[in-house]
Amino acid sequence: MMKSNYLRLADVARVAKQFDAPLRVNVYQAVRSDIYALSYEEYWEGFRRLFEQTDVIAIGEPLVRAMAGLPPLRSGCGVSTVRVTPRGTTQPCVYWPGSGEPLSDLISAGVNILTSTPFEQARTLPQICNPCQFREPCHGGCAGRRRLQGALLEPDSYCPIIRGQRPRLPIRMAARPRSSEAEQFLHHRRHRQVARLMRMVLLNSDGGLCVTSLDGHSADRLPD
Repeated sequence: MMKSNYLRLADVARVAKQFDAPLRVNVYQAVRSDIYALSYEEYWEGFRRLFEQTDVIAIGEPLVRAMAGLPPLRSGCGVSTVRVTPRGTTQPCVYWPGSGEPLSDLISAGVNILTSTPFEQARTLPQICNPCQFREPCHGGCAGRRRLQGALLEPDSYCPIIRGQRPRLPIRMAARPRSSEAEQFLHHRRHRQVARLMRMVLLNSDGGLCVTSLDGHSADRLPD
């Protein structure tokens, strides 16, 4: 989702439906340029229009999940996903700045890589968010976006609460799979992915690997 297409995502979803495929929506992150970055108003209008015309399978974008009234999702950046870059380093998020930690750390630490500093930073909750009623499902919003903006300890720039707003974001969950089934599917899928990653790292340590889930982005279902 970016400035050039945020009002047309439902059209893209219709194309995907013709192929019996789900649509995964990632919010544009200004890694090198903010030319396509959404304004606060565009961000919420884009999701509002998308949800008016589509059914939701699952939501991982923290702010959107919170405003849609969904419970916390125990997954995502810093929690259960690992990025292995083409440089042979690891990152908690595909958008996390910096070169990353050596791939050998992942091979030696395994799941304990989640206790390393970058992954702990990705789980950071801004202090101002502590009293917020949406603290659990939102957890400060997208940590990768906050880190890119040099504001890891501040709320997500798309947060409506700090603006004194609370947008209504009605959603319609897809009939199949049901919400609980989608979450269970993702939970089991995630564990299989981590195991597969460890095997792939040993075979392809000079390549770029990506273990993905619903981390910090929008309605989707992982492919087989």
